[in-house]
Amino acid sequence: MGDNEVHNCHACHMLTSRKCSVCGVCVFCSMDCEQRAAKVSYARIACAEHMKGTRVPENLGASAIHYVMLPRTPIDASNLQSSKIGANQLSQRMWEILFHGAKHYMHLLLAASPSILFEKTVFGMSVVLMGAYDNLGAGFQRLNYPVGAPDQAAALVLANASKLAHAQLEDAFHKRALFVVGTTVLDPSPIIHFDAIYAVLDYGKWTIKGIKPVWAQTLTYTNNRHYKMHFRPNGHVPMAPLHTLSLVEKALTQAQTAPLPAAVAPAPTAAPAPPLEEAAEEVPSLSSESSSSETPQTAWGRESMLAQALAAAKASKEAPPWTQQLLEALRQDS
Repeated sequence: MGDNEVHNCHACHMLTSRKCSVCGVCVFCSMDCEQRAAKVSYARIACAEHMKGTRVPENLGASAIHYVMLPRTPIDASNLQSSKIGANQLSQRMWEILFHGAKHYMHLLLAASPSILFEKTVFGMSVVLMGAYDNLGAGFQRLNYPVGAPDQAAALVLANASKLAHAQLEDAFHKRALFVVGTTVLDPSPIIHFDAIYAVLDYGKWTIKGIKPVWAQTLTYTNNRHYKMHFRPNGHVPMAPLHTLSLVEKALTQAQTAPLPAAVAPAPTAAPAPPLEEAAEEVPSLSSESSSSETPQTAWGRESMLAQALAAAKASKEAPPWTQQLLEALRQDS
């Protein structure tokens, strides 16, 4: 986005050219909206991620990356008390909450996105249980890619979603996320195919637990390679996932985070992912997984993370531009 371009405020959705006072990437029409989003949508998590990259002329867009954070959704945390239920039942219940939360947030994604989109468009979203598990949190990225293949663009937004999830899970004990990736498909009829990826963060590395189709949003052709996407769900549930396990593994590997401090012992190896063919109606059941297989929470809070991101941004002299990321993805995929 250019400095003078007009877009919808992330908080109240009014048209504005004003940018966030912290990161200069988020769009807020006023300081009130900015402060409200920080409380309601965990917007400062996105700000910290935005400031890790710097804008260079080769970027396609005004920033290295742009996440849109969505309002938190309160849940009844009493249903997730391990003292009342077994580890297996707790694990399954958490996946169910994340999946239903992802469907809810996908509806918000549709409503919060401009209805006209280019035929080469992808979406990536991260959905997690925040902090004490009394709120669901989510953020997404919408990306146009003028060059490259759909798989490469999907891998890029999925890698970015995993980086956002890592920041969202800073204070969480059970570090798991549900990623939603949507790719435009034109044949046999134009749709955006959304898949859900179940993943657990163990010792800084993502373990994929399953891939499940979520929704196929119908598109209507307008002109000049552009389509209209309704702001409400309008489509069907696909029979099988579009995004392959190999694509997801490559994307999450590219986004691997730095190892945890040596004082934190590696977690036990997680249970293998369930067959992808089973991802039809049920949420993956991880019966062999226990809460001990997830990384203990760190002592860093979001304010500390923000301060460190600011310092890193000031000290950084260069950052990989969007086009460089895509070129690397192209080379690795060739």
